[in-house]
Amino acid sequence: VKMTFGTDAHSCDGMNNMTFGVSVARRGWAEAGDIINSRTLEEFEKLLKERW
Repeated sequence: VKMTFGTDAHSCDGMNNMTFGVSVARRGWAEAGDIINSRTLEEFEKLLKERW
């Protein structure tokens, strides 16, 4: 399962909320390859071309 993380940030300070998503993903055994928005732009574009 591929997933993305979002912070729902309404200010720059809200970007710190990303650590909560990463923490939960680690508890669920997710790896960097499972998280779409942890990829480089080139890797993300390649994923889009392969899937869609």
